[in-house]
Amino acid sequence: MTDCKPLEMELPAGTHAWCRCGASKNPPWCDGSHKKDAEVAPVVFYQPVKAKVKICQCGKSDAPPYCDGSHEGGTS
Repeated sequence: MTDCKPLEMELPAGTHAWCRCGASKNPPWCDGSHKKDAEVAPVVFYQPVKAKVKICQCGKSDAPPYCDGSHEGGTS
């Protein structure tokens, strides 16, 4: 993860894969690059409805893939 600010976006309903390895060329989404390192798998999650969300880009969130403000030392 490289950016400390969360990605604020309208996330469509469906299944998504959030990258944890940092090798994706399409961050914060997994593109399969983790396959080089089998110990790191993406966080696969289901978004039931389209919603405005904050997606973690720093990797510090205790609630991945969603930002919890950990990059600021608190919650948001």
